[in-house]
Amino acid sequence: MVEGSLLGGRILNRKLDSLFGEDNNEGRIFFSWCAAQDARRWTRFCEVLERRGATAGVVEGIVDAANQIFASMLAWLKADEAMAFPTPDRPLSSRAANA
Repeated sequence: MVEGSLLGGRILNRKLDSLFGEDNNEGRIFFSWCAAQDARRWTRFCEVLERRGATAGVVEGIVDAANQIFASMLAWLKADEAMAFPTPDRPLSSRAANA
């Protein structure tokens, strides 16, 4: 999750250049930090994941941990109405009607 967010931060940082200017980091320090991280970091992460995932039983643990992280993030975001994502039982249209 962290490594993926670094990649997303690099993209967001580039997109924010038009708003803030290329040399202005004010208001986007985290995204600037993400952009400064070497792109090889993702490659190294994938290599480690492949190597460790080759060990019997590890893949299930990796998948379980990822599912727990995303479930926790979703629960945290759902706790705040403004951040609640639409779900099959609660589509975006029904939330907009209640706003």
